[in-house]
Amino acid sequence: MDVVFINQKRGRSLYLPFSDLYFLRITHDKELFNTSSHTAIISMTICDGNKEFHLGFEIVKPSSISNAYYKVRASDESQFNEYAEHLSQQKIKLSKAIFIYQTRPVANVLAYEPIMNVGQISKKIKIGKSQEVLRNKIVTNRTPEQIKNLRDNIKDIVNYDFDFDFVNSSKKEIDEYVDLKIKVNGKSLDLHLQGSGFLQVAEIFSTITYVDAPLSILLVDEPDSHIHTTLQKSLINKLKSISNSQIFVISHNDNFVGEAKEGELFYLNSKVKDEGKLESIKLDNFDLVKKELGGTIIALEKMNNCSKFVFVEGDDDIKYIQSLLEKYNSYSEEPLNDKHVTFFHQRGKDYLKRKLDSVNRVFSQIVGRKPFVVVFDKDFSTEQSNVEFAKELMKAVPKNSKWFSHNGYCIESVLFEDKKILSQVLHRETRKNIVEIFKFISGFEKSYSESLRDVTSELHKEINSCFDGQKKDSRPELAKVNFIDFVQDCCGSSSIKLHFVMNKHQIKKFVKQFDEHFNYQLLTLEKDESSDNYASKLFSLYLSRIRTVNKIYPSYLKMLRIIYEQS
Repeated sequence: MDVVFINQKRGRSLYLPFSDLYFLRITHDKELFNTSSHTAIISMTICDGNKEFHLGFEIVKPSSISNAYYKVRASDESQFNEYAEHLSQQKIKLSKAIFIYQTRPVANVLAYEPIMNVGQISKKIKIGKSQEVLRNKIVTNRTPEQIKNLRDNIKDIVNYDFDFDFVNSSKKEIDEYVDLKIKVNGKSLDLHLQGSGFLQVAEIFSTITYVDAPLSILLVDEPDSHIHTTLQKSLINKLKSISNSQIFVISHNDNFVGEAKEGELFYLNSKVKDEGKLESIKLDNFDLVKKELGGTIIALEKMNNCSKFVFVEGDDDIKYIQSLLEKYNSYSEEPLNDKHVTFFHQRGKDYLKRKLDSVNRVFSQIVGRKPFVVVFDKDFSTEQSNVEFAKELMKAVPKNSKWFSHNGYCIESVLFEDKKILSQVLHRETRKNIVEIFKFISGFEKSYSESLRDVTSELHKEINSCFDGQKKDSRPELAKVNFIDFVQDCCGSSSIKLHFVMNKHQIKKFVKQFDEHFNYQLLTLEKDESSDNYASKLFSLYLSRIRTVNKIYPSYLKMLRIIYEQS
């Protein structure tokens, strides 16, 4: 509906007959209220410098008579009076201070549009029939400079050159119809023969520039409805550049969401309607809105806009990496930017080179050859076989791609890379003596080293069995690796590289032994006793205890820089 400002005189309320409200798309008065209430309140706050004016009015319908009339009254008349006084000091009339108008998608443009005066054009705009006077808005009461500015605004969006040709400008006082043509490459065609995208843009900007007010509030309903996808970003950015205006755009278009900044996006759904309060959504939630609006199209748009693709083994890896980045940026003086990165998970390490080769061929056809960052677990590889495997992967991806392998059996295993950091994390969580915690980890490490070297031990047999389960055609990096090679790689020095052995099952063992030794429940597992849950919860505990950048493991820091630093 159109927003109407009501002046109260001598304390009398203004009554609006329901039958006269021809611009409302309702058949029953109760549809305006959406509840059993008989009162609806519309208000807005106008800020000018450090002054605020809360202007609002109430619409009340009779409780016993249907579809009869509405009674309209100001919520606080003193606010209107104060605003009028504020404007009078600036020599501005209240009736001219605010002009609220609406542009609609162009359903059609009249082939023969009568020549109208300024008052007739303004009335059409006010009642939401702006498209019926498109020719008149373009040519009436405009200087050559204004015509040029309007043409330039439209040209910036439609992205081709043209001129307005007002054929009967010298005879407008005697001719009945406006004769306006669009000249492109020397050829002139009537305005109504232009494409719907051109007409839509012309309708919006001719209305905006036609109305001259100190403050304009523009309500734009689906301005992208007839505009090609490639022009939609240009449209929203051009609208945002208009000065002295506040613009509300209603759209189901995910392209518009991508151009919004913090505080600019409002998402109206059934939940918001039930709560009765609409607030701007945080930047972090933009992708959720875009997913609801666009689905697969959003994924393609995001791929097209990013500068690199990051491939990891599983969903959890993406969450871990993004959480590490958040911690890093919270405490670093040089935060990393995640806007140019798109993640994909490959559901494990099996046939990884074949997967990357296939993805590379598909992506190159859709979005061109952008560099990959391939992040994978070390698993049972030796350090040498791991590097050789990475070199093979790089043959299947675009040039300038990079790889990173976790300094541990998996991403969670890196927690055992540095006993000092792990001791500090467990100390902060449990408040147990940090020296005793360090001794416990050292003892656990020594016990594992001895057991892994002992071919008769249960641990040696267990790890060997896991290794044999990984030796298969889908894991070519292990083809030339024997279990003894892996053990020597882990235990070749005087102390074991515990992080190379600690798969998720071994992490679960560590937590259970820690709880038993210190008589403490380290993790809240919520009845999920799986090894995956133990490893995930321990990693989450570590994240929660990061307070400085130097508490992020060196391996994680290296990974973040490879992924997020722009090439």
